[in-house]
Amino acid sequence: WIDAIMRQLRIEGWIPHVARQAVGCFLTRGCLWVNWEEGYKVFDELQLDAEWSLNVGNWLWLSGSTFVKEHV
Repeated sequence: WIDAIMRQLRIEGWIPHVARQAVGCFLTRGCLWVNWEEGYKVFDELQLDAEWSLNVGNWLWLSGSTFVKEHV
Protein backbone atom coordinates (compact mmCIF):
# COMPACT_ATOMS: atom_id res chain seq x y z
CA TRP A 1 0.00 0.00 0.00
CA ILE A 2 2.64 2.56 0.98
CA ASP A 3 5.00 1.39 -1.78
CA ALA A 4 2.22 1.73 -4.34
CA ILE A 5 1.40 5.23 -3.10
CA MET A 6 5.01 6.34 -3.36
CA ARG A 7 5.31 4.86 -6.86
CA GLN A 8 2.22 6.79 -7.92
CA LEU A 9 3.62 10.00 -6.42
CA ARG A 10 6.92 9.54 -8.26
CA ILE A 11 5.24 8.73 -11.59
CA GLU A 12 2.25 11.09 -11.54
CA GLY A 13 3.30 13.78 -9.09
CA TRP A 14 -0.02 13.51 -7.26
CA ILE A 15 -1.76 11.20 -4.77
CA PRO A 16 -5.18 11.48 -3.09
CA HIS A 17 -5.58 13.04 0.35
CA VAL A 18 -6.14 9.72 2.12
CA ALA A 19 -2.93 8.37 0.57
CA ARG A 20 -1.00 11.41 1.80
CA GLN A 21 -2.34 10.73 5.29
CA ALA A 22 -1.38 7.06 5.12
CA VAL A 23 2.20 7.87 4.13
CA GLY A 24 2.51 10.59 6.77
CA CYS A 25 1.25 8.37 9.57
CA PHE A 26 3.34 5.37 8.48
CA LEU A 27 6.52 7.42 8.20
CA THR A 28 6.27 9.46 11.40
CA ARG A 29 4.37 7.48 14.01
CA GLY A 30 3.05 4.29 12.47
CA CYS A 31 6.15 2.19 11.91
CA LEU A 32 9.27 4.11 11.02
CA TRP A 33 9.38 7.02 13.51
CA VAL A 34 11.15 9.30 11.01
CA ASN A 35 11.14 13.07 11.57
CA TRP A 36 8.26 14.75 9.70
CA GLU A 37 10.71 17.10 7.96
CA GLU A 38 12.11 14.20 5.92
CA GLY A 39 8.64 13.38 4.61
CA TYR A 40 8.00 17.03 3.91
CA LYS A 41 11.15 17.26 1.78
CA VAL A 42 10.18 14.26 -0.33
CA PHE A 43 6.60 15.47 -0.84
CA ASP A 44 7.76 19.00 -1.62
CA GLU A 45 10.08 17.64 -4.31
CA LEU A 46 7.63 15.19 -5.90
CA GLN A 47 4.19 16.82 -5.64
CA LEU A 48 3.02 18.87 -8.59
CA ASP A 49 0.55 20.65 -6.31
CA ALA A 50 3.04 21.27 -3.49
CA GLU A 51 2.18 24.33 -1.40
CA TRP A 52 4.61 25.10 1.42
CA SER A 53 2.16 26.12 4.16
CA LEU A 54 -0.30 23.29 3.52
CA ASN A 55 2.46 20.71 3.21
CA VAL A 56 4.17 21.74 6.47
CA GLY A 57 0.84 22.00 8.30
CA ASN A 58 -0.27 18.56 7.21
CA TRP A 59 3.05 16.97 8.15
CA LEU A 60 2.95 18.60 11.59
CA TRP A 61 -0.62 17.38 12.09
CA LEU A 62 -0.01 13.82 10.87
CA SER A 63 3.18 13.40 12.88
CA GLY A 64 1.48 14.51 16.08
CA SER A 65 3.93 17.40 16.42
CA THR A 66 1.09 19.84 17.03
CA PHE A 67 -1.38 19.81 19.86
CA VAL A 68 -4.29 18.06 18.20
CA LYS A 69 -6.82 16.41 20.50
CA GLU A 70 -6.60 13.03 18.70
CA HIS A 71 -2.82 12.89 19.18
CA VAL A 72 -2.55 13.95 22.82
